[in-house]
Amino acid sequence: MNKWFKSLSTTLLAVILLFGVTACDDTTVRSPSYGSSYYQPYDYYYYPQSRIYLNISTGYYFYPYKNRWRKVRSLPRSYHLDRRDRVKIRIKSKDRPYARHSEHRKKYVPRRYNRDQRYYRDKNKYKNRTKVKVKSTYDYYYYPGSRVYYNAKSGYYYYPGRKSWKRTKRVPKNYRLNHKERVKVKVKSRDKPYLNHSVHRARYVPRNNYNKNKVIKRSVFNRKVKDYEKGGM
Repeated sequence: MNKWFKSLSTTLLAVILLFGVTACDDTTVRSPSYGSSYYQPYDYYYYPQSRIYLNISTGYYFYPYKNRWRKVRSLPRSYHLDRRDRVKIRIKSKDRPYARHSEHRKKYVPRRYNRDQRYYRDKNKYKNRTKVKVKSTYDYYYYPGSRVYYNAKSGYYYYPGRKSWKRTKRVPKNYRLNHKERVKVKVKSRDKPYLNHSVHRARYVPRNNYNKNKVIKRSVFNRKVKDYEKGGM
């Protein structure tokens, strides 16, 4: 019984060694049926709209720049890729996926509806939002004693005439404006600050005719000087 078991184990060992040697001898790589030479295909994502290739395994982008192609890790900010528009293709070359770009460009036409949907979405992004009306106001200087408005930005004065308000670059000579009594007001109208003149007149009271008194005192002083020069004093 022991002899029979030893002979059987020896036979099995010989068969195993024979297959192992045969397998080691057969090291040749057979060419595939679709070509004469063996090659490893590389998977890429191609974006027809932007004409860009992306190597899935390495993460490199290939994009056209002037008369040549560039290979980069990150695209310029001007490029916006849409994943819905990309297609997966297999290319022989690892570093030159654009070698057959003319064929890919004809085969994979950009999906125009994606662009239209994106444009429609961006255009109507704020359509349903409530619009907040911003009230514009304009700054004016108001002289209560003379009832004159002045726009410092445009340089125009507004003063009351006989029948309507006047708008000029200079006020008449009979108006004497005192900058110490002026107040800054905000009005809604750009060219008609006098629309709320009744409110301004009631709120900003003149300071006891400061301008008029000042002019009178000056005229009296000048008259005394003239009399002194003539020898009347």
